[in-house]
Amino acid sequence: MAVFFGDSKKLHITMWSAIIGFIFDMYYTGLLGVYVFIFPLVIYLCQTVYQMLPPNFMSGFLVYFLGITVWVSLGFVANSFIGQTSDSVAQFMVNTLAPTLAINLVFMALAYFPIEPLYRSHRQ
Repeated sequence: MAVFFGDSKKLHITMWSAIIGFIFDMYYTGLLGVYVFIFPLVIYLCQTVYQMLPPNFMSGFLVYFLGITVWVSLGFVANSFIGQTSDSVAQFMVNTLAPTLAINLVFMALAYFPIEPLYRSHRQ
């Protein structure tokens, strides 16, 4: 949500995403480095695409969809490359990507309008 409403230079979103990626790597994967690069890459991609679109809910929804898809897909590719998953692409899309997109997009739709005024009030 900070990509949509916050000032990226003031909030240092990319730096925070690298730190969160490092923590995510330490806790979940045990292999440091995969999400340290994926999280900032997704943030950069989302910021770039969102700046090209008109700032509204549907643009945010599209960018969020893109970000979640890229994040989960790059994680799958990295895990496939190092041999930590044996799922096929079809299994990944049905068992991982689709449910992840569904729940995250529902949460985003529910949180978008309550979070927007919070960012606007703290920005001023």
